[in-house]
Amino acid sequence: MPKRHTSGGSVMTSPTPGAGPSPRHKKGKVTPEVRVTLPSAGSLCPDDLRKALASVDLTGDGFIDTDFFLETLTDHGFGGDNHLMKKTFHKIQKLRKQKISVDELYDLVHHNGVLLTKVLKGELVIPDFMSLCADLQKIFEDAAQNTDGSPADYIPQLANVDPDQFAMSVTTVDGQTVHFGNLLLSKPTTIRHCTHKVLCPRYPLLLRLIHSSRCTSCPPP
Repeated sequence: MPKRHTSGGSVMTSPTPGAGPSPRHKKGKVTPEVRVTLPSAGSLCPDDLRKALASVDLTGDGFIDTDFFLETLTDHGFGGDNHLMKKTFHKIQKLRKQKISVDELYDLVHHNGVLLTKVLKGELVIPDFMSLCADLQKIFEDAAQNTDGSPADYIPQLANVDPDQFAMSVTTVDGQTVHFGNLLLSKPTTIRHCTHKVLCPRYPLLLRLIHSSRCTSCPPP
């Protein structure tokens, strides 16, 4: 049986003698032990989506107001900046102030059908997303009042950070998102010491979930 021992507070596993090299060490390279299991999107039932889309036909004439549809998406956390719904949102945004048939809307959004069905049927993990946003807004505003302290000067990247930069971003397990604060910065800023507990053990996972070209690699602190 492998032996478990601790080193610097971390639990480590020693390979069983004669069992061959550990899968983490091959040809001098260290392979992170990260297993990625992304949630299944499920299967789309076209009839379910059509019924869900028909539920936002406010006049019962078989047509849907595109502005109302976009407002519904935004209120549920799937606005134009949401990475799961961005393409769909901008397709419909080109048809603002129009009414389109359920079939036309289906053709535009069916690739997001599973998620949209959950949105329109009220089956998201946070159905009343606007109430959550109101609570988060208050938390953000309360936290913003705290201006005590100063940037850490023992790390150059942190010493040069504008202390007035402050932002919060929240994403639910369904992908609903909301943002507050200085998100649109004129230049890149460091997130060092903000996300150690999340990113350090799972940095390889992060790179697999987003475009690695958008990440700047730097040595650990």
